[in-house]
Amino acid sequence: MLAILAVRLIFLAATGAAANVMLGASRERAVAAIFVAEAAVNVTMMLELVRPFGVLGVAWGTTVPTVAAAVVVWPWLLRQSFGVGVRRYVLAAWGRPVAAVLPFVGATVLVERGWPASHLVVFVAQTALLVPLALVGLWYVGLSATERCGGLDVIRAWRLSARRTRSAGD
Repeated sequence: MLAILAVRLIFLAATGAAANVMLGASRERAVAAIFVAEAAVNVTMMLELVRPFGVLGVAWGTTVPTVAAAVVVWPWLLRQSFGVGVRRYVLAAWGRPVAAVLPFVGATVLVERGWPASHLVVFVAQTALLVPLALVGLWYVGLSATERCGGLDVIRAWRLSARRTRSAGD
């Protein structure tokens, strides 16, 4: 059941990005309509699938509408609203994020095979060691050069503000 719901979460990430773009462009009605339609399909599917398949049916009833919206509805809406091609959307919403986390995923698999987490402390240590790899992937692959420059500008401004605050306190 959790694997089925994990698939939903993966597709929900791209849906959230698309919805935020639409909300930022004052297209609240379109976003609301899609979410209401998805919720209606979701509830209908869950009710239809719970009897024959139990909890797994509920998981599928939740997952399928989200996947359908992420694969069909949101790309279509972004193309209609902003002229964003499906290829551009797929690369931005899926390609770069997936490529950014691949080194982290690979390292996680290797660590889990070579150093299985026997208890919580080991798991936390593994996570602490591997999260920087995810951040490096995000920085260099997940963000464009323009986005990295903007991020550096924010960091510089924050550091300058912190220095001024310390200087004012002295």
